[in-house]
Amino acid sequence: MNRKPNRRLPVPSLALCFFFLCLVAWPKGDAKADLIQTLPGDSTIVGAEAEDAVAQEPGPLAVAVQALNKGDSRQAAELLEPLANDGIPEAQFLLGLLYQQGRGVEPSEKQAIVWYKKSSLQGFAPAMLNLGLIELEKAKENKTPNSAKRALQMFEHASKAGDARGDYYQGLAYNQGQVVNKDPVKAFVFFQRAADAGLPVACNLTGQHLLKGIGTAKDEQKAFSYFKRAAEKGWVLALYNIGICYKQGLGTEKNAPQAARSFLLAARSGFVPAFAQIGACYVNGDGILMDEISGANWLDRGARVGNGLAQHMLAQLYLTGTGVEQNLNAALKLFILSSRSGNPEARHALAQLLAQGLGLPENKPNLVEAHAWALVAGDSIPSALEYASKLAEKLSDEEKELSTEFQKKIREADETRKGSDREQ
Repeated sequence: MNRKPNRRLPVPSLALCFFFLCLVAWPKGDAKADLIQTLPGDSTIVGAEAEDAVAQEPGPLAVAVQALNKGDSRQAAELLEPLANDGIPEAQFLLGLLYQQGRGVEPSEKQAIVWYKKSSLQGFAPAMLNLGLIELEKAKENKTPNSAKRALQMFEHASKAGDARGDYYQGLAYNQGQVVNKDPVKAFVFFQRAADAGLPVACNLTGQHLLKGIGTAKDEQKAFSYFKRAAEKGWVLALYNIGICYKQGLGTEKNAPQAARSFLLAARSGFVPAFAQIGACYVNGDGILMDEISGANWLDRGARVGNGLAQHMLAQLYLTGTGVEQNLNAALKLFILSSRSGNPEARHALAQLLAQGLGLPENKPNLVEAHAWALVAGDSIPSALEYASKLAEKLSDEEKELSTEFQKKIREADETRKGSDREQ
């Protein structure tokens, strides 16, 4: 396959991910990362972790857990109820979980709370955490007074019972400021406490705060050490963040091979933002043997699942015919997708393609939309504003009004997207 000479693929700098998933998740639709959407989760604590806690004990409880593992929730509920009535805290917790999820029994938050309370009174921390999460949901919806206070109390009880996730959830509450006043200092204290207890998601977030100096003094070396601790426990986000640190020299010496290795491991684990980074490494030969086709394949994987950076980078490859057959129409479509995700570099590039008619039917320029995209890109890129000024000279008064209307639509779409991101 004939390819044009290689053109180095620029990689816009990325902030580290405030992106997390833990065994206990916020109630549905909450936990939003600062830059990247959070992995899906539910409002309950225990999946395999709770089952592991009881499966090693022979007897009826282990049999109930085996039924859960096999997907027979009805049998599990039947086995758990007499055990729960006998006062076994693990059984009480698991029965509450089934009521909360409506598995094997009619869904009933009221019954779930009853069993969680009985379990928590015997010191079972996961039950305390779920009670806290239920109160947190009520606080978000303003259903009952003092729910936020009760949620924090339950998280504190769980922490004192030896579950580091109690500290982690208190940290999230103060970090996000949705149900209590935002307090980055308190958030950092709780995150670090959970991290020092070995919770990998907290190690990653502690690293984030140290790296940016949020709620604590900035310390890139400490941040890097916390990322490493999280990565050693299998936390893929931390592995990605280590790649960024090696790439940019944050808290450690720049090391392109180590950066590429980290990005590749994170990408192979399915972490979508890493697709764009390892794709760029392959295309540019940064820390890894240059392989434009492999790079294009990774970028294509990222683009197909909606990663704006991967869409932007793949568009550049189609524009120049690097690692793929040159296809201006494909490049244009990808620049549009990336632009809709808010990528300013893609918006600048899209403006230039539209102004030249590249990828458009009959190569006919669209100066109105080109001008609008350039102006919006100019919010972040000064050269885009200069380009918009040049385009404006070619527009009639009527076309300028059309451009203003199109800009308005772009900005309204941006606000809608940002609002949706905040709710997730």
